[in-house]
Amino acid sequence: VQDKIVGRDASSNMPASVLSIPVVGENSYLPNVELILELKPDVIFADSMLPYNTVAMSQLEAAGIPIFISDPVDPEPTKHSNLTVVDFSCNLLSKLATIVGGQNKADEYISYVQYYNNLVKQRLANLTQEQRPKVMLEWYAPYNTFVTPGLDQAGGINIAENQTVYAPVLSPEFVVEQNPAIIIRMSSSSNHNVTDFIAERDAIMSRPELTNVDAVKNGRVYICDWDIRGGISSVVGYLYWAKWCQPTLFADIDPNAVHAELYQKFFGTTVQGVFAYP
Repeated sequence: VQDKIVGRDASSNMPASVLSIPVVGENSYLPNVELILELKPDVIFADSMLPYNTVAMSQLEAAGIPIFISDPVDPEPTKHSNLTVVDFSCNLLSKLATIVGGQNKADEYISYVQYYNNLVKQRLANLTQEQRPKVMLEWYAPYNTFVTPGLDQAGGINIAENQTVYAPVLSPEFVVEQNPAIIIRMSSSSNHNVTDFIAERDAIMSRPELTNVDAVKNGRVYICDWDIRGGISSVVGYLYWAKWCQPTLFADIDPNAVHAELYQKFFGTTVQGVFAYP
């Protein structure tokens, strides 16, 4: 399938063999329309950010190139759902395989990750509300969060689950009042150097207003790279979240080992750098 790819965005960098393919945009929101048109693709695959760039979207549509949007629905605050990020990735991959080929490999991947997806669901099936720790999920900036069923699916309780917008900014006072047992900070590390993760964790641990919050007092502050919360590696992030929320239930699961096996099995390569800490 790779020989059919004529362009990629800057974040599509795995496996290493795709690095020789021209970059046609920083991401779906910032495509290089002129370069894309020069390459004359038969189809464009993008995520839900492309339609927000109405100028670029209209230019590409005017060129008559079919555009496949991976997630065309605007995000809404959703507390609970049986559809995990792994389920979504598997459904998406199956659709892509229908379009470009490689269904056998897609089926092999789906079977592999669904084993772990179903394992998590089964182990958490009888979890009571009292057994679920409160979690603050943070992205981009202090106290910026989003309402996702991902924490519920991992055995936790999102302290922002009753917010009425998808991406609220919580007040420090609210966080202190909620007293989360766990804090998960989402990160985007360009080189996946452990020092980046340590610095982000230390910054949270040293916030004076969080001194008496259980997550800080007990050292349960974790950094998770976006790369393992979506797409091919989404199962890895799912396992990390489950293990962080329910360490006893997942004592036998090593997300890092699953990550390594996933890369080797499907891409013949090794994982370079850090994607979760500690």
